[in-house]
Amino acid sequence: MLADEGISGAIGNQDDVSNRPGIVALLSLLHEVDAVIVMNTSRLWRDEQAKVFITREIRKMHGEIISIEQPRYSLYTKDPQDFLYNSMMEMLDTYERMCISIKLAQGRATKAHKGDKPTGVTPYGYQYSADKKHIVINQQEAAVVRRIFTMAQTGNSMQKIADYLNADTLHTRRNNRWTKATLQKILHNDFYVGTLTYQKRKWVGNHTLCLSSKKCIKGARKST
Repeated sequence: MLADEGISGAIGNQDDVSNRPGIVALLSLLHEVDAVIVMNTSRLWRDEQAKVFITREIRKMHGEIISIEQPRYSLYTKDPQDFLYNSMMEMLDTYERMCISIKLAQGRATKAHKGDKPTGVTPYGYQYSADKKHIVINQQEAAVVRRIFTMAQTGNSMQKIADYLNADTLHTRRNNRWTKATLQKILHNDFYVGTLTYQKRKWVGNHTLCLSSKKCIKGARKST
């Protein structure tokens, strides 16, 4: 069984499916199979771009799509009722996805309004709590953040700070070497002064600052 774990079925603004290894593998095997079996066609595509591309490739190899939840689905149907039924099912799938997307967006906005980080990775120095509901300090990373701000506040250049951290084998979260650009992002991230930014709006965050003083932050920013 082929699968694209954690990858959307929508192509988005891209004209290919190269970011979906499961689909890439499936399309490369079309010459060996007569049909593609899925639980639902929504497992193959999530938008019209993806649908057009995938169905075209399967038709090229004279293949068929068998949907367990849509037994009347066929790439080659000429029955108007089957065409109407399949179209309605796909419209319902689209409607359901839109409703879910709106609910998720509303939930994220509500979290942001309450001062909780709504989504995405945490800034360096922080991590999600075990229940994934709150932001807590990562003490090991926070110690590095404090060192960065302190060195910047005392007039050290970005390059000197990067060289210092790299020489001390204190790598980034992704185990990369520190660069001036990485340090600038940290020093100018409002999250460290207690501000939460979501969809270009700012709220007072509920997270605890990993720095001891806002003066330290202001001084560090002035020096950069």
